Order: sequence, then C-alpha cells, then structure tokens
Amino acid sequence: MERKLARIIFGAVVVPLMALLVLAALVLPGRSKPLPNAELADGRILQVEGVTFGTYHEMGFKSPVENVGPWLPRKLYALLTPKVPHSDVHLDHPGLVVWVNAINPATGKHVDCQGIRVEIVGENGDVFAEDTSSWFGSPSFWRVGHVFYAFPRSQRKLAVQVTPWRTNASVRFDVPNPDVARPADWSGQSLPQHQLLGDLDVALTGLLLRTNGSAKNYWESPSLYWSPVWELRQAGKPASGWEEPDWIAEDPTGNRSKFLGVHQRVERFSGTFYPSPTNAQAAVLIGRSPWFSVHDLQSNTWWSLNLNYENHPISILGVFTNGTHVFLDGIYQTNPAVSMGPVHGGAPSGWVGQSQRVTPTRVNQWAGHYTPVPVIYIQTKALRSTGRLAVRLRDNEGHYWVAKPEPQGNTQGISPFLLELPEEVKAVVAEFVVLKPVEAQFLVQMPEPLRSSKPVQAASDGPPNEISGVRHEVTLSRLTDLQSTGLSTPGIAESAVGEPSILVEGPSRANPVTAAMAVNRSDVYPGDKSQLQGIAVEHSRIASAPANTSTNMSSQCREARL
Repeated sequence: MERKLARIIFGAVVVPLMALLVLAALVLPGRSKPLPNAELADGRILQVEGVTFGTYHEMGFKSPVENVGPWLPRKLYALLTPKVPHSDVHLDHPGLVVWVNAINPATGKHVDCQGIRVEIVGENGDVFAEDTSSWFGSPSFWRVGHVFYAFPRSQRKLAVQVTPWRTNASVRFDVPNPDVARPADWSGQSLPQHQLLGDLDVALTGLLLRTNGSAKNYWESPSLYWSPVWELRQAGKPASGWEEPDWIAEDPTGNRSKFLGVHQRVERFSGTFYPSPTNAQAAVLIGRSPWFSVHDLQSNTWWSLNLNYENHPISILGVFTNGTHVFLDGIYQTNPAVSMGPVHGGAPSGWVGQSQRVTPTRVNQWAGHYTPVPVIYIQTKALRSTGRLAVRLRDNEGHYWVAKPEPQGNTQGISPFLLELPEEVKAVVAEFVVLKPVEAQFLVQMPEPLRSSKPVQAASDGPPNEISGVRHEVTLSRLTDLQSTGLSTPGIAESAVGEPSILVEGPSRANPVTAAMAVNRSDVYPGDKSQLQGIAVEHSRIASAPANTSTNMSSQCREARL
C-alpha cells in the first residue's frame, strides 16, 4: 500500500516537474552570439542586448510557468524563471528600441542600468536623442529599452553612444540598423510660405538654429536642429488668444521629430495651433462644475458630470485632494489593492503603474496618479476630431486661470488637470472646453549644412543663436494669451446671450517634469511585472534634474563593435 501511494505521489509531482524542466530547456534557448559590451566610466559593464524596430518590441524569454507563477512555490517559480526575463514595449507609431542591461564586473551579477544618456550619432555628426525609455526590473535583472523615433534611418550601421550622467566619458557601439529606409524624393520651397485657413493666415517665415540641452543638464543630449519661426495672423494683424504652436518636422526617410539634425536637404514642417482655453471666440464650452474651494479641500468631491461633445461621451469625475489616486481599467479605486506612491527623485506629478496576475488568463493593470496639488479627473477616450479638452477656472470676480494638464499625459482614459491657484482665490467654478486647432504643413528647402563646428548656445538657456546665411531670419515673439475684444460666440455662456471677452489672469508656471512610470517594488510577487516608462516631454527638453550633480571628467570615447 505504501509503495502504491509513493508511485501515485511520484506520478503526480515528480513527472510533471520533470516535464516542466524539459519544456523550460526547449523554450529558453541559449544566446546565439555574444553581446556587444563595454565598461562605462562609472565601472559598470554595459551590454547591448539587441536593437528592434516597429510598434511592438520584445526582448528576453518568457517563463513557461508565467501564467501560473503566483500559485507555484517561490523556489519552483525561481527555478523555472529565465535568467534573462521577457520585456516588451508597445509604441503608437514605428520606432527603434535599443535594449541594454548592465553587470558588476567584480561579481558578474546584473545591476541597474539607469543613469545613462543614450544617443545615436549620424555619419555627419548629427546627434539623435532618445524620445522615451522603458525600465524593467526584477530581483536579479534590470533592463532598459531606449526608444528612438528619429535616427539615421538610411544608414546600415548605427553608432549608439552611451554616457553615464555623472561623467562626460562616452562609449560607442556599432549596431546593425534593423530597418534601413530609402529616402523619398521630396522637393521643397524657399521661405516664407503661407497657408490661408478660414480667416487665419498661417506662415512659416524662417528657421533658427538651436540646440537641445545644455552643459548644466548632463542628462540631456546636445542635439543641433532647425527650429521653425511661425506667424499666425487674422485680418492682417497678429492673432491673439492662441497658444504657441505644436510643431513637428519630418524628413524623407520617415523620421518625425523636432530634432532631425542639420544635414537634411528637405524637411516637412507641420504646425498645429490651438486656441487658448480662455479664447472666447474659439474655445467651445461644453459644461461647468459646481462652485468649490481649492485651498479648503479636505476630501475628494465627486461631481459625476456626464457631458457630450459631437456624440462623444465625457465624464467629469470630480475634484480630488493632493496625493496618489489609483485606477484599475479606468475605474477609480477607493480602497486599492496595491500600495503606490510618487517616483523617488522624479517629477512633481505623474503616473506610476503596477501589474499583477490574478488568474492564469487575467492580469490587473493598476495606474496611480500622484500630485502635489488638487486635481480634476476627466474620463474619456480621445476625441474623434483633432480637438483637445481643457479646463479653465473662474472666480466670483470673473477672473480666469487655466488648469494645467498633467505633463505625463493620460492613462486608461483618465486625464488629470492640476489646480494651482493663488492663496487669495477662495472659490472657483471649473469650465470644460474643447479646443479645435488649425493645422498647416510646409515642404521646405533647408539651408546648407554649417561649415563650422563651433558650438551654439542652448535654446533652453536663452534666446536661440541666429546664424548668418539662414534665409528670412526673424525673431519669434510669443503669442499672447489676451483675447480679442468686443465680440463673443454662442456657447460661451449657458444662454444665447453673448458674454464679453474673458479677462485672463497670468497662468501658473508649469512645474518641471521628468516623465516616468514606476512601481512600488515591495509589492512584487512571482508572476508580477514592474515597469517604468519615461514619457517624452514637449518643449524639447526634460526639465527636472536628478539629485546627483555632474562630475567633470576628461572627455573620451571608446568603441565596442557588434
């Protein structure tokens, strides 16, 4: 009887375990070739795992027991977990991802591979900075996927340059380009160029040479690029009540970025002009909140306002206190199952995320938003049109302020708007508006590349340098936030009676932001995944510095070839 019981236990436990081990050996193959690697100035050995192109990227190996990891004994799960685990990145449009990890040369063990600046250097010397990055971590392995939307697409080999933040000593890796592009045949026109859109005249009048980054901000890549000079006019005069344009440049190889270097023959510049939220003629009012006090807010106040714009449902959740607020599949969690908090040393506000497998076929994805000030949450999908949502705040004296959209954007359909008001403002009403833009595109014959390699002043440190020989140079004056006087539009008030133009208070200054997503690693369990994603910040630079200060070292560059 005892032998029979032993055979049953052996068949029920040992045989499946051996099958799993065989499966793991089949699923987790060894590396086909050595990784390119080099020693960084800070002592770490950096390894390039691979370079991928497209919208879906993955690296490493999936565990054969990933779906049932939380229900296995920890030692068994660790035994069946790949030493090089699986990571993936999803992009909205095709891009390049350079995957790296790092090891301690003394112990041979993997260490965190953050704190580096990663760039791709073109054959003409143009520096292409990463647009964003995704960090993946486990108890014994760390990886970062550095994402590039712009790089020398027509080159067969790419020079990846890596510089630790606390040094200026770089190493360089030559890696193959996984998607070599053939440039399109474009023909550009000289400047200035104009487009008439309704009663607005959009003009691209000149180009200014600028650099992104500065010597003080050691985490920024010093990318030299051409910045367009825009003009928006109405009835022959500078148009008022419009924000500075969102713009993007595109080259014949398919790059779309502000930073395309200075060696392109032709570029396409696209400018998008949004009205200010306080523009009485162009901003479409779709609803208002009850009156509330920002400074006396003691607890979350739910409004649950259901609005509609062009058959598009928009839900205004309410105004919430400062702190961290957790969402699961876009639903606010009053008693979240996970503990989440701000990123250490990161941006003043932003998103953090955590995932956990709850069944073999389902993974919960929590998103937490942390904020130092009260916040309004709006739940909606992207508008079908090209409009964008905005929130303006009106006090009882008729003065207006603009709520700041979360610099890291929205997650799970939740859009945060941060409320930063002067202490003397006691009560306000939030007005929800839709901003419909005007857009224009211009194909431009670019200036000849500079003959001198003399460095130029960083645009972030002051006015851009103006380079002799650039056609139609002008000084770009900032579009004001003051409104045109006299006329008003139907819809700015609840009734059909027109309101006078809106008096605008000075908008609050945006907080510097280092975009990031992270998890509280104390909650990680077998089968869970942690991920930190950096979000590219507009205005061409990430503005908040890491806590450590830069250490000057003699500049040097070592090469490691694939």
